[in-house]
Amino acid sequence: MNHWQGEGIPFGYTYNHEKNILEINPHENRILQEIFSLTSKVKGLIQSHLILETSEIKVILMKTN
Repeated sequence: MNHWQGEGIPFGYTYNHEKNILEINPHENRILQEIFSLTSKVKGLIQSHLILETSEIKVILMKTN
């Protein structure tokens, strides 16, 4: 028994009964790649926004001092 059996097949993989192994499911794997790509883009946007806000706060603080 493989360590993943009983836990379900992870998204992005398919079980090959003939070889008794997990193989990449191309369709699901493409979906995962899209999710990871979008996640990193959103993370970049959030970081950019936080940097801009931090810069604006610094400017406001400099003007008030």
